[in-house]
Amino acid sequence: MPMTGFQITPLDAAIFRDGRPFAQGEYALTMPFPFPSVLAGGMRSLAGAPDYRNIPQLLRIRQTGPFLLAGREGEPPELAVAAPADAVPYELTAEMTGPIELAYLQARKVAEGRGAPLPEPLTELMMGGRSEKVSKRMPSFWSWPVMENWLLRPGPRTAEPSALGPPPLPHSRRTDAAILPKSRTADDGMLFSTTGLEFQTNGAKPDGWDPWQFSLYSGFEFPVGLSGVPKLPTVEALGGEGRLAKWEAASLRLPECPAELQENEGKLRRYRFVLLTPGAFAGGWCPRWLQTGSGSPPEQSEIQVRLISASIPRGLPISGWDLHLKKAKASRLLVPAGSVYIVESKSDLSPLWFRSISDEEQDRLDGFGLVALGKVAPADGDSNWKEGK
Repeated sequence: MPMTGFQITPLDAAIFRDGRPFAQGEYALTMPFPFPSVLAGGMRSLAGAPDYRNIPQLLRIRQTGPFLLAGREGEPPELAVAAPADAVPYELTAEMTGPIELAYLQARKVAEGRGAPLPEPLTELMMGGRSEKVSKRMPSFWSWPVMENWLLRPGPRTAEPSALGPPPLPHSRRTDAAILPKSRTADDGMLFSTTGLEFQTNGAKPDGWDPWQFSLYSGFEFPVGLSGVPKLPTVEALGGEGRLAKWEAASLRLPECPAELQENEGKLRRYRFVLLTPGAFAGGWCPRWLQTGSGSPPEQSEIQVRLISASIPRGLPISGWDLHLKKAKASRLLVPAGSVYIVESKSDLSPLWFRSISDEEQDRLDGFGLVALGKVAPADGDSNWKEGK
């Protein structure tokens, strides 16, 4: 199925709710970035309106995304993805200004008799960090050219934070009151507050940065025979509190897998899987198809990989409401975007580029667990990759 790109621009402060309750006197807090299911659900709502009689077909819509589009005011937006977890930032000066140093985490065998046992099926530990505090100035999202360079030529380096990626999305906090319909006055004690993400900064400079504009990008593949492919552009609600967003066709095309990552001719090589969207795995942090140490990704039986090591930040809780089954979804933990898995393989892994490695089919259709491929530095134990090649 061909993929169609969409640019989604929230027109007001967008709220992508976490799983915490929202009641009188409390805050509705937004997640730093929407889960794939938010955009997948938004597209299915557009395609199924107004009667939603074709739900089985709607659930077959496949999403590649969502990703951040960011650009300085007046410039075309560029693709940005979550910063990789094998790049650890440190300050070079006590003043916390100027460039930061990026340490590169590498897979290493732990000396016998040292350290704690590794969780199965890992055989090596990601090492290379330092005991000092990490810098808080590294952007959460890296621009794609920076990320591609890190995928192909990993290693320690220094960089200005502003050269790595865009500033954080600004937050907007509001306090509202419930209004009585008859008197049109505030109901005593019925106050609530919301915190949303501002995609349209309207010339504001977040934390000293130049003005930026943000939006979202997702690619969608529609199943054959679906009658309700949405007409664009359109404005529809997205996320919590019914905040509006503009949906329009996008001219941007996702990057193709670099030729350097398609050169495997049956040699055993190490690669990095870098999650571009949060991963949904039945085994928690580890994909079910790798729990024995090796296996084939879903829908890719010709590919064989062995898991070596991983760098994974704290898990992300997710829950929600199933509009189809009309009941709450079970809470679970997702592996954050940017997480890194070190694997070994003799296979050509390029078919996995920007595809999902999540366990369940619906999670793959929703867009959870999309990956990019990367090389490892020769010091990681793989002399087959030539540095800088």
